[in-house]
Amino acid sequence: MLFTSKPLLPFLIAASCGLPLGGTAVASTVSASLVYEYDAAFNADDGNNSWEASISNPSYNRDWSMSGQTFLSNAGSSHAGITSAYAFSGSTSGGGTSSFGKSSLPLGGSTNAERASTAWEIWVRPGASTFDDIGNETLFETGGSNTGGHLAFVAADGGATLRFRTGITSLGTPSESTLDHSITDDALLNDFIQIVGVVDPDSASQKMRLYVNGALVGSLGSYANWSNGNNAAGLGKVNGTFGGGFADSSGSFFGDIASLRLYDGALSDADVSNLYDDMAYGASNAVPGLGGLGTLSCLGLIGRRRRR
Repeated sequence: MLFTSKPLLPFLIAASCGLPLGGTAVASTVSASLVYEYDAAFNADDGNNSWEASISNPSYNRDWSMSGQTFLSNAGSSHAGITSAYAFSGSTSGGGTSSFGKSSLPLGGSTNAERASTAWEIWVRPGASTFDDIGNETLFETGGSNTGGHLAFVAADGGATLRFRTGITSLGTPSESTLDHSITDDALLNDFIQIVGVVDPDSASQKMRLYVNGALVGSLGSYANWSNGNNAAGLGKVNGTFGGGFADSSGSFFGDIASLRLYDGALSDADVSNLYDDMAYGASNAVPGLGGLGTLSCLGLIGRRRRR
């Protein structure tokens, strides 16, 4: 069921999916369904210390319980799709919720490969003035040290390492897969950066992929089925046990986060590029969270919640 205060939304959905009003979606404009979206502009700051999902799987609600954050009503971004964000202090701030696993994300699946297929998209602006000043900083993590995954920065000489990791101790090999990318271009720190991690078990040679601002920056021929992890999930911090392990990337994030999107299934190179363009240049942002009509999977409109 779709919840919205926008009376024109059914017409907008029909138009974006190329359907007559009341038709059934038979195709999507990205390769995966958007299951969870956290958009700071949609959430606003209502004083309840909760970052509520603007799009959510209604059977497994996942709102972030926040602490120590500051809401920025004007994020000061040049990206057309970013107006607001949450500022994280790097020490006491961050969000926590239940883990995103095989029941909530992805939406089931009969095989380990189906359960592992996913994409995580986050828009962040680190608070450091250079990448060399960035420490070990968690962006997003879910699950536990033995079974789970994360996106994080890791301190490195001359820059920083962007890490995408999945880890597991059972149900297949390898036991862990880590994809690292060295990031040194300090000009990127002037605005929000799109970071996307993709797990694509069906790919012949790129089963894990990492993207920065719409461009593929690294891939691996292996993956680990992170989705059986059931510890907890953290945003900008570790919540409980670090998803996927690796203590050297388990610190808290210093900087701003504007958006987090979690998908059921893998995104393609073209999908990620289009998502970047829509946020950076603004295809159409008439409905909060759609990221531009034609970007959101028609099948991915799981549930939209009213503003409070």
